[in-house]
Amino acid sequence: MLICAACCIGCTNRANALPGAPAAALVAPPIDRLDLFVRNAAREAVELTMTRDTRGTTVILARPAYDKRPPVVLDSIGPAGQDTDMVVRLLNSFDLWALNAPDAPGAACRTVMGQRSCSITFNDYSLVMRVQSGREVRVQRYTRLEKSTSNRSARALGDFVFEWARMRERQGQRP
Repeated sequence: MLICAACCIGCTNRANALPGAPAAALVAPPIDRLDLFVRNAAREAVELTMTRDTRGTTVILARPAYDKRPPVVLDSIGPAGQDTDMVVRLLNSFDLWALNAPDAPGAACRTVMGQRSCSITFNDYSLVMRVQSGREVRVQRYTRLEKSTSNRSARALGDFVFEWARMRERQGQRP
């Protein structure tokens, strides 16, 4: 599902905030849903979905199906009344709303003459995200995160999600 979102990422055109809006309007709103796909070249990929509703927070961390391998759920949490430690660390460490801004620094998608334009790459370190707060939705893609000139926050987010997946895989291998 996230791969399809990656292909359609150029279909949205949301603004950061209205011109002349008060400074408080620039504060990131609470996140109701996060969909994230991170790929480190062709070797490794992870999908993360987090939803928040009246029942609590639900998180699913999975390796997607690839090359005849079935999808593997690495972590499934909730719905839980309180955010888990990993969710708190994720939300406190990264400004997901800003990373999904239409013209976020270092992102692969930009607004050009009022239209979304995204660079396409293959076999690189990429991050594709969709974040939602209420009815407001933002999407963004980051590519070439393996390069030293990439967005450091997007790379750190990808690394965080990969490490979470590896940690869950190590825990699953214990007798």
